[in-house]
Amino acid sequence: MRLDALVINLNRFGDLLLSQPLLHDLHKAGRSTTLLCLEKYADTEGLLQFASPLLTVPDHLVSPEQADATRHELQAWAENLRATVQADHIINLTPSMPARLLATALAPAPEAVLGFGLDHKGRPRVDGLWPAFLHAAELRQSNAPFNLADMFRMTGAPLLGGLSGRLLSQPGSGLLSELGTEARETARRLLAHAPVIRHGFIGMQLGASEKRRQWPVSHFVELGKRIWQEEGICPVLLGEASERPLADEYARLTSTPFVDVVGQTNIFELGAVLREMVMLVTNNTGTMHLAAGLGLPLLSIFLATAQPCDTGPYLP
Repeated sequence: MRLDALVINLNRFGDLLLSQPLLHDLHKAGRSTTLLCLEKYADTEGLLQFASPLLTVPDHLVSPEQADATRHELQAWAENLRATVQADHIINLTPSMPARLLATALAPAPEAVLGFGLDHKGRPRVDGLWPAFLHAAELRQSNAPFNLADMFRMTGAPLLGGLSGRLLSQPGSGLLSELGTEARETARRLLAHAPVIRHGFIGMQLGASEKRRQWPVSHFVELGKRIWQEEGICPVLLGEASERPLADEYARLTSTPFVDVVGQTNIFELGAVLREMVMLVTNNTGTMHLAAGLGLPLLSIFLATAQPCDTGPYLP
């Protein structure tokens, strides 16, 4: 497979979804491209546009705590991939050393890496002011006045040529692919157990990557109660199976109707459930970025180290 550009994003799920605007820009510029991400996100195949076939690297090979043996294994893995996938440019959006090693091994030359790579002597190299700014923003999250998606886009902008001014438009909505009939049917089945609904559903994502980033469950309960009583809109609890204790706490504290689908959806089914919502109330999570990519209105709550200016939902 021959590509103009291979985008490497070895970050979390939410940051992975923020690659979509860059992929969209490259496609509009006529560039053939795809995405390389962590193996645990292989099920995003078909969700991100212009990233087919989606390429994945085993998670253990790119752990920040790489041993020498693992680095050799990563090098061998990259050489095998390069035997089947040749890219004229690598856009590496991840500043970790394993990602730099991977980008350099897959590139035809160190100068073909945009973003984070290594020079001819194996020293860390940053190509351009925007990747340097992106790295500084990740190290000190309080200093980034730009959305992460736009910093990704500007890292790849040199491949857009004179088209960059036209392609780098304002944040849009509905960038992600459609979710498929099976996922939509599952969503409707999960929501069929709801009480009599007067004015639709509102999604509630109770969890976050860290406890200190979580809005208290009792606050969600109070919000859900008021929304039901004043607007006739039914809360729908969303999240992974590991967030079951938060849903159980909500059930314990509330006295008004709700629907609980925590731990019952894959990524596509979660997206289909979000399609049935009038709005999402969420902590700073991958669910937030998934909803934004589907064009759903959001109320996003940012606590602790999270900053809405750089990791907020990519919407107007």
